[in-house]
Amino acid sequence: MKHSYGMYVVLVNTVILMVAEILAHKHSNAVSVLGEAFHMVSDLCCVCISIISSAIVRRVKAGRQYTFGLARLEVLSAGVSLAFLWVPSIYLLYLSLTRFLAPESVDREILLWASFFSLGINLANFGVSLYMNKTDMHAHSLYVHIVSDLMQSLGMCISAIALFINNTWVGVDLACTVICTLIGIGGSLRLGKDVFMSLMDVSPLSVEEVKAALLTVPAVESVDDLRVWSVNKRTTVAMAKVSIFHGESYEESLARCKSILDHDYAFALSNVEIKTSL
Repeated sequence: MKHSYGMYVVLVNTVILMVAEILAHKHSNAVSVLGEAFHMVSDLCCVCISIISSAIVRRVKAGRQYTFGLARLEVLSAGVSLAFLWVPSIYLLYLSLTRFLAPESVDREILLWASFFSLGINLANFGVSLYMNKTDMHAHSLYVHIVSDLMQSLGMCISAIALFINNTWVGVDLACTVICTLIGIGGSLRLGKDVFMSLMDVSPLSVEEVKAALLTVPAVESVDDLRVWSVNKRTTVAMAKVSIFHGESYEESLARCKSILDHDYAFALSNVEIKTSL
């Protein structure tokens, strides 16, 4: 399944669940249901951003002005998607604290039905996300949202069952909301790191390891400069300045160095500048 088709499936499921969760919270007054509704709203924004951004990236090809196309747009869209995840999560933590200080009654029957409906939809979305290409940041950011929603749904089910057993255990609803929210934030940190590394041009590989590999070429005397960065998760770039021993073949040395960068490390683009030492 292409991840673009999967996004449309998730979009439809998200709209259905978002409406159901908003109505369920209105009648149940449960924080966990409100948390899931917030996640659905943020997911809807995330899916729309991913679909639009993905379409733009596919349309704009590499050219004279945009030498990499708009490949980094998916990094920016992933960063915005993370903001849509973190901001509601922080608000939920605040709301859970206020509800803990001033507890309110919860309609346990509505909470129970809403939790199982939410779990079913999120399991379906999770199944769809497994077929998406995680090296695409559009799909990866959506996957992070879906996993966070799934955790929130599990928390809803636990709190619903607890409240169905004893309607006075309102603290369980708050505890599940806090724990699942923190798990969701924690699960998104890896994507946040990838976004930061791409935007800051941090090397995704060990520069010293790549330099050592270039030095294995017999003709190479030294690697004078090596720059490595990623445009996005699929596109990494390397630029190297290499000195070779006097009398060694320029063409053969260039071919060996390019082979290491392009085949051994799978750089999408590499440039090697070779000079002969005096």
